[in-house]
Amino acid sequence: MEYSMPVDQGTRNPVSEESQNIAPQYQQVGKCHHPPFPKPSHILLLTTSRDLPPYRPLFVAINQLRPQQEVARCEFVQLFLGALAVSKAWYALTNEELEAFEQSRYSRMEVESLARQLEDSLHQMMVRLDDFFFFGALTRYPDKPIGTNIPRYSHVELCTGFGHLRDDFGQTCFADTERVYEAGRWFAKIRLFSKIRYDENLTNRVNRISFEKNVASLIHEMVHAYLQMFVCRSPQCNRNLLNTTGLTGHGPTFMKMFGLIMETVRTWHPSLEYVGQDRCDEGTCFDRVNHDHEQRAIEAYKKTGKHKGYLPLRSDSPKTLIRIVKEDLPNGDCFFHVVYTDPQQRIDPDAEYVDDENDGGYDDSEEYEEDEDDEMNDL
Repeated sequence: MEYSMPVDQGTRNPVSEESQNIAPQYQQVGKCHHPPFPKPSHILLLTTSRDLPPYRPLFVAINQLRPQQEVARCEFVQLFLGALAVSKAWYALTNEELEAFEQSRYSRMEVESLARQLEDSLHQMMVRLDDFFFFGALTRYPDKPIGTNIPRYSHVELCTGFGHLRDDFGQTCFADTERVYEAGRWFAKIRLFSKIRYDENLTNRVNRISFEKNVASLIHEMVHAYLQMFVCRSPQCNRNLLNTTGLTGHGPTFMKMFGLIMETVRTWHPSLEYVGQDRCDEGTCFDRVNHDHEQRAIEAYKKTGKHKGYLPLRSDSPKTLIRIVKEDLPNGDCFFHVVYTDPQQRIDPDAEYVDDENDGGYDDSEEYEEDEDDEMNDL
C-alpha cells in the first residue's frame, strides 16, 4: 500500500509561533550567540579518548584527511556492518516479542541483548560521524570554564527506540532534534524512533523503521544538532534566517551540509551506497522531501505579511564553494543537487550570473547586491 512520504517536521521549527508575530530587530549589531567553537590544537587526540576536548587542526592539506578522520571512517563502517547483521536478527523477532520489549514486560535475554547492541551501535556511530565531520564538537567534552562550577558536558544527547524510546513512535517522522536548556546548559537532544505512525484515512497505521533508515536519520539529525548549537541566534543573524537554517530547519545551509555529508558517507562502503536515497532526487544526495517542505513554509509565511524584516532568499554565485544547483528536465520536472567547487579549481571570471527568482532562488544569478528597500519587497 502506498503512503505519502513523511516530512521531518520534528526538528522543532526554530521560528516559534510567538516569534513569527514579531518582525526581526536588526537596528543594533550585538554579539553573536552560540557556544564556543573547538580551539585549534597541535595535539592529535585519540578517537577513544572522549574526555579530551574537541579540536580543530591548525592546518590541513587540501583534500587530505587527518589520521583521526581515517580512524573514525573505518570504525564507522565496522560498526554499521556489525549492527546491520544484528538488526536482521532483531527484525526476525515475533510481534509478541517486540511488543513485550516495547511495553517493558518480561522479555528474553536475547531480545534485551539485541536491543542493547543496536542502541550502543547508534551511539558509537554518532561519535565517529562527529569526529569525521564536526571535529568532535558535538560529542567530545569541551574544556570546563575556569572559575566556574559548570560541569563538563557534550553538546548532544541521543535517545533511540532500542532504549528510552522503546514505547514511543514518530508522528509521521523518523526522528527529531530539539534544542534543550537543562542544568545550566544548552544541548541538542536527538530522538531516533523505531516505529512511525502514518495517519492516513484515519487508519493510524504503525510501521517499524528499518535500521538503515535509523542511520540515515542519525546523519540528518546530527546536521540539525550542529546547526542548532553553533548557528548564531542574535537579531542581526536571525534576519538572514531564510538563507541559513530556514523556517523549518531545512534552509540552504542545512541542505548543503547534509548533501555533502551524505555524499561522502555513501562512498565509504557498498552497503552505504543508497542510505537515505528514498528522500533524495534520484542520483543525488539532495533531500528533496524536506527542501519542498521548507519552500511551502516560506510561501505560507509570505502570505501572512510578517516576512518584511527578513532578507530575501538568495541565489548562489558560481564563485561560491558550496552551492545548490537546479537542473530542468525535458519533461518539465527538475532536480537539485549540491555542488562543491575545489578551491584550486579555476572559475571563469566572465561567467554571467542571471538573477532568477524561480524556486527559492537556486538558479545561477548575479552576485547579490544588498538594497534595503528592494529586499523587503522582493521576498
